[in-house]
Amino acid sequence: MKKDIEHYQKILDRQESIPDNYYEIEEKLKTYKKELQEKIGTDFEEIIKFLKGELNDFNVNEKTLKNFVIYLKPLIKEVLNL
Repeated sequence: MKKDIEHYQKILDRQESIPDNYYEIEEKLKTYKKELQEKIGTDFEEIIKFLKGELNDFNVNEKTLKNFVIYLKPLIKEVLNL
C-alpha cells in the first residue's frame, strides 16, 4: 500500500510523508483515490493497473483516458524531455 501511495503522490505532484500506521495509510490511500477519481474518472485505477503490468489490456471511457493524459501532461512532458 505504501508503493500505491507513492505512485498516487507522483501523479498528484505531492511530497507528503507516508504514515507508518496501517489505518492512516489506508485513509491516505482512500483520500488519494477519491481525489483522482474526481479529477480523472472513476475507472482511473484500471489505467494504473495496466501501466503497472497487472492487466494486459484496459477498457475505460474516452473521458477518463483524456482526463488522464491531460492531468499527467506535465509528468509525460518531463519523461519525454519536452
